Amino acid sequence: MSVKYIILSSAKTLQISYIGMQAQEVAIKPNVRVSMKSDTKLLDEVIVVAYGTSKKSSFTGSAAVVKSEKIERMQTSDVTKALAGAVAGVQITTASGAPGSGTSIRVRGLGSINASSEPLIVVDGSPYDGDLSMINSQDVEAMTVLKDAAANALYGARGANGVILITTKKGKVGKATITVDAKWGSNSRGVPEYDVMRDPATYYTTYWRELKGLYEANGETNPGQMASNNLISASDVGLSYNITTVGDHEVVLPDGTFNPNAKIKYLDNWEKEMFNSGLRQEYNVNMNGATEKTSYYMSFGFLDDEGYIVKSGFKRYSARLRLEHQFNNYIKMGGNFAYVNTATVATSATEEQDQTAGTNMFYVSRVMAPIYPVYKRDENGNFIYDSHNRIVYDYGDEAGHQRPTLGNANALGSQSLDDRKYTKDYFSGNMYTEISFLKDFKFTFRAGVENDNTRRMVFQNGEYGQFTAQNGIATHTSYRNMTINLQELLTWERTFGDHSINVLIGHETYQNKLDYLYGSKNNFALWGSTSMNQAVSNPQTGSYVTEYNTEGFLGRVEYNYKDKYYFSGSYRRDASSVFHPDQRWGNFWSVGASWRLKEESFLRDVEWLDNLKFKISYGSQGNDYLLLDGARNRYAYMDQFTVSNNNGQPAITQTYKGNDKLKWETNYNFNTGIEFSVLDGRLSGGFDFFSRYAKDLLFNRPLATSTGSNSYPDNIGDMRNTGFEIELNGDIIRTNNITWNVSVNATTYKNKILTLPEEKRESGIWNGIFKMMEGGSYYDYYIKEWAGVDQEDGSAMWYKDIVDKDNNVIGRETTKLYSEATDYKVGCALPDIYGGFGTSVNAYGFDLSVSFSYQLGGKGYDYTYAGLMNSAQGAGTNFHNDILNAWTPENKNSDIPKLNAKASSNNSTSSRFLTSASYLSLQNISVGYTLPRNWISKIRCESIRVYFVADNVALFSARKGYDPRTNWKGESNYNYSALRSISGGLTVKF
Repeated sequence: MSVKYIILSSAKTLQISYIGMQAQEVAIKPNVRVSMKSDTKLLDEVIVVAYGTSKKSSFTGSAAVVKSEKIERMQTSDVTKALAGAVAGVQITTASGAPGSGTSIRVRGLGSINASSEPLIVVDGSPYDGDLSMINSQDVEAMTVLKDAAANALYGARGANGVILITTKKGKVGKATITVDAKWGSNSRGVPEYDVMRDPATYYTTYWRELKGLYEANGETNPGQMASNNLISASDVGLSYNITTVGDHEVVLPDGTFNPNAKIKYLDNWEKEMFNSGLRQEYNVNMNGATEKTSYYMSFGFLDDEGYIVKSGFKRYSARLRLEHQFNNYIKMGGNFAYVNTATVATSATEEQDQTAGTNMFYVSRVMAPIYPVYKRDENGNFIYDSHNRIVYDYGDEAGHQRPTLGNANALGSQSLDDRKYTKDYFSGNMYTEISFLKDFKFTFRAGVENDNTRRMVFQNGEYGQFTAQNGIATHTSYRNMTINLQELLTWERTFGDHSINVLIGHETYQNKLDYLYGSKNNFALWGSTSMNQAVSNPQTGSYVTEYNTEGFLGRVEYNYKDKYYFSGSYRRDASSVFHPDQRWGNFWSVGASWRLKEESFLRDVEWLDNLKFKISYGSQGNDYLLLDGARNRYAYMDQFTVSNNNGQPAITQTYKGNDKLKWETNYNFNTGIEFSVLDGRLSGGFDFFSRYAKDLLFNRPLATSTGSNSYPDNIGDMRNTGFEIELNGDIIRTNNITWNVSVNATTYKNKILTLPEEKRESGIWNGIFKMMEGGSYYDYYIKEWAGVDQEDGSAMWYKDIVDKDNNVIGRETTKLYSEATDYKVGCALPDIYGGFGTSVNAYGFDLSVSFSYQLGGKGYDYTYAGLMNSAQGAGTNFHNDILNAWTPENKNSDIPKLNAKASSNNSTSSRFLTSASYLSLQNISVGYTLPRNWISKIRCESIRVYFVADNVALFSARKGYDPRTNWKGESNYNYSALRSISGGLTVKF
């Protein structure tokens, strides 16, 4: 680097300047070290956009970039988790915290109703279909989020919900470098369990109150004594297990107090037994370099991410090679190849069908009463071991000790003895050739290939639990997902005088093919075997093949006048195999413009203003991703059938009614905003207004069961999201030795259903506890409204409409009959505002960064809390400690109804269990120290950094245990709870 030095007349200071850097003035000393800062007025950041790159100053769309510096400081198997709280307009949910699990992403709100709202993922120019856990975050240079039509309309059929461009690293000109990074740490549960009862005595007395309420409701003369007599019985209402030293009828006295002479013989804490810490270790090595003609980047990585549940975890081996070579002035070629091998050991909590099963450890840890043991014991309370010297788990299935809840099941036993394994081999190759000709023209051919081979094995043991009669069951599944993407792009770029023009035309084809094969058997010959060759009974097999294809023709024109006025226009015509040939093609487009006001004469001399840009765009994108049972419906226009066995003969039954008139769902996106930078870049940011109008919404209309089909697809209505985004980034301190940066972003939007089918405009369309009505939101709750507790008798109350003789609503009143209560609109799941903020400090080799994400407003339905507050859910099911404040004659001001095992409607769906979905999440803390160069020069190192990093550090929400980040509705569930990772590491660059 050549630097210009100017010695001032005072001869006491030096003025140092360099092209693209801010001038520095420093005192003259024998040894001077100066850190040069980029000059925002001279350097113009280049960002990755659709099918190419663009200067940020000339870009007419809305985009945000997250760079490798932030990505590398997070430890996650899914690189997109780095977007949480980092980009305005982007929301992230994580349904499962299991190692290797992925995220769900939304850009600027809900994009569809029955079609997918997920953005398109593009890696190095090619659409990406693999699991995001296949991408090593250490290989990622940047992620760019394209939000509006001007940014993503060129992706046409797949750009309706935004686009996330992932750019991997490549070789950099200069000295070749080798970087080694290693980190070691632990994984633990990031969100604490609900405040459930863990004390057996408290549980016994609380359940006694429930039984007493039942006998009072039945008119028994001595309900307290009856509750004591039946507490530990084998009847429908009895708990069956007595873990005290007194008789069954003496555990709780007739006055409701725990017998003072009773001692607890043993105490098993299900939560502590099932959830522990797991080891996390990750190692990455990369080599990169470049000459004038050739660049290369090679990396190897290993991740061992153990879960905090026994036999759960994720292992990944990854390798990547990226090569680019300029053969001559006309031809450039490159390739980016990646191979990944993963092994996932799963739990039943990762499988939706097991949400409330006795094998789901999160469900069991909450609902299992503390009187039930995890392990079997002898008369002296000692553990029992089987013939394989394994500890024997208590399944609650012994005569006289049949557990009334989750009988014949033990979640820890199943997790220890069962197997749920996924193995994956993933390969991707992305190759391109660029040919420059006639000075201004460039032709690019790009071919992308992905091949994902996944094997899944589920074995449910036959020694203990519910599958002993079958002597074990094994199911083996194989998936082969193959994608081929081909692009042919021709660009013409010319500058003449004050005018610059760039024209792109292209053609793209995309093909995805899924092969699926499975087999199942039970009755195994040998203990410990999971191979189906060693099972003899009930063989079942199945297979199918599905395909999805698109083809598109695209074009874009960009015009620039005096680096001051910018205009862009794009057009794409796409065809999708989802639709009938007559409806297959769709036309999508965008127009955009931006104006750099700073370049105008009236602002050019304003020294404190670095940049001021106004932008505006409008356009359309398509959506064909219609969902059916949670998966893409690839043949929506066709009738679909199943084949079954009818006395040895094949029987064909229609299960789905297709619609050959089905057409594209189209999103029309408007965006306008301002970007600015002041005080030599000390403060920068932007403000955007956006409107997303979704037309011809794809929807599965319900059908009567008599038709033989559950639903058929149709275009039913329109919807709009309207909102604002703001991003601010500022350097509070910026000197040669210290930089302190703070950033914040916020997004607010409203979702509105504009039109519904005529036959549904009055009644609306139900979706569980939500109902779509014209003028309302997709996520509006329509349920019974809670009216509190009758202070005189402790009964639950709800509201109901009062109607006149003509059935007109003239008011409302309370009722104690749930069946009489009226469904009201009682809130919305969408937040009022969401975003993130963070800060980073660099000083004298030390670095510290902290990032948060947040959400304010919105409501979630806490099903877990509702279940734990239910006094009529059955014997042996645990309670939340809040139930201790239930109504009694001495506690009449309680908002919790009287405990009564007969009052089953007390906990039925109502606004009682709507909970604030607001939260604050401490996403990441990173602390590091880079050793001074003069310390490490003798060992020939470029740099050495030691660091500490923690992810998913803390969550603050409305209730302990409640995590509104797990889904868009803010509903609680029994999935694998969020993972907290804390590690220390070392990065060495040679």
